[in-house]
Amino acid sequence: VEALDVLAEDTNEYVRSAVAKHPKVSLTSATTLSDDESGFVRISLAGNKDLFPHLLEKLSMDEDEAVREYAVSNPNIPPLPFMV
Repeated sequence: VEALDVLAEDTNEYVRSAVAKHPKVSLTSATTLSDDESGFVRISLAGNKDLFPHLLEKLSMDEDEAVREYAVSNPNIPPLPFMV
């Protein structure tokens, strides 16, 4: 198991946020973090320039407005139907 995958499960949201920002976050960890209870963690993930496009699309529909804003501002987000 990769260290980042272990840290993605940490109880401290600041640790999970650091993982979410990391350019080498795994698909498994990124998927888990995209459902994190902390909006702070999801914002960090949405701002990750190396995030998988399908997760950016998911985060663009997050309940938290700030998460949505970070996701749609990410240059890797695929064209979304409401953006066309």
